[in-house]
Amino acid sequence: CSVWNETIKKNLWEGPSKRWGPIIKARIERSWREVLPSDEKIAHAKMLEDKGILPTDVMESLARRVGDMLGSWRSPCLPETISCAANLGHRGLLGPVKELPLANVDLSSVPTEERLSSLVSSVTEGIHIENVSGCNLASIIESFNKIWRCCFHSQILNKSSTKALVGVLEDRVSHVRLSNVTLDMETLVKYSGQGMCRHVTCAGDTAARYRGKLMSWAESRNWTVVRDDKGLLQIQNL
Repeated sequence: CSVWNETIKKNLWEGPSKRWGPIIKARIERSWREVLPSDEKIAHAKMLEDKGILPTDVMESLARRVGDMLGSWRSPCLPETISCAANLGHRGLLGPVKELPLANVDLSSVPTEERLSSLVSSVTEGIHIENVSGCNLASIIESFNKIWRCCFHSQILNKSSTKALVGVLEDRVSHVRLSNVTLDMETLVKYSGQGMCRHVTCAGDTAARYRGKLMSWAESRNWTVVRDDKGLLQIQNL
């Protein structure tokens, strides 16, 4: 009966023994295929793994699946995927992430700023941020690890966010692309031009709005203008 089934499931989850490990594994994997686990369920499964009740490949399989679901900048991920990835990253279970696309998403569903920072710091190659809300953008930028590129599109970077961007350009980011971005230009031009970032691309109204100041900055830092078209400005430290 349904009552008996619920009693069995409760006992399996709250007071299992090692001999029930394969059954618990099957139930977890079936459940997590339908809905990604909450942080509470991730913590409980990790506890069962540490006790030797749950095989280690359950958490490893979840981490691989969530990492694949994060996708690329061409296919942004859903809030629930980001939240699960942030929880896994916070617990040291996610592993490295090649690219992280954060686009047209409200990140207030991620439990804490610390967990979102854990996810961002797991990225190894590129981060794409577009029309993101519900978060401290400066904190996200400050969490960047060493990556090849970061892209901002249709985003407002206030003074603190622009300052954070300047900080990562010095020692953590090689390329930056700003498209239809509003930022604090007086803060951006404080970048030394001699740090890790050697390529800056501005597109859309960002190129049109800040072209004059960027050209002056490039000349003062001995950077080269490699492309100056309508709606596109590329400068490099060759």
